[in-house]
Amino acid sequence: MKLKTILGRIVHGLIDGIVTSFGAILGAATTGSSSVVVITGLATAVSCAIADVTSIYSSLEADLLAEYDSLGDMMNVDKDSIKKSWVYLNKRKQLYKLTASDGLATFIGGVLPVSPFLFFPVKTAVPYLIPLTTISLFVLGWLVAKETRENPIALSIKSAIIGLSAFTITYLITKSFPI
Repeated sequence: MKLKTILGRIVHGLIDGIVTSFGAILGAATTGSSSVVVITGLATAVSCAIADVTSIYSSLEADLLAEYDSLGDMMNVDKDSIKKSWVYLNKRKQLYKLTASDGLATFIGGVLPVSPFLFFPVKTAVPYLIPLTTISLFVLGWLVAKETRENPIALSIKSAIIGLSAFTITYLITKSFPI
């Protein structure tokens, strides 16, 4: 099993939180109420973090179990013995760290788009929302590029464009259903 680095899980979580919360926040902004936006943003950040932790843990745990079950079969060793081994327990500890890092980062990323609404009324905050999240996605794209040894400029632009595409679709949906 190839476990990703903690930095990789953090970047994944931040991107996931930013993009997911942005849509909910923009939709809530159509109400004109900063408190509705903040509550919606925080609720979205929490639910997104819980969903991420659940899915990532399940996926990584299944990979870990499959790898060690296969290893036990190859070595003709009892699977319960392998699951008590130091190597397996260490991998499991690493799995917890990766999952917790991703979940916390998803929550933080989800809260980031809420921040303008803590300081400004909705009509003033919305124009800050797009540059804040786009710049954040650009920087996170750069970090991903450093992690994966890809072209940082290309990946940063790609991350920002994907985010802007999601933002555009969300905006069009909010305008299609006026409150």
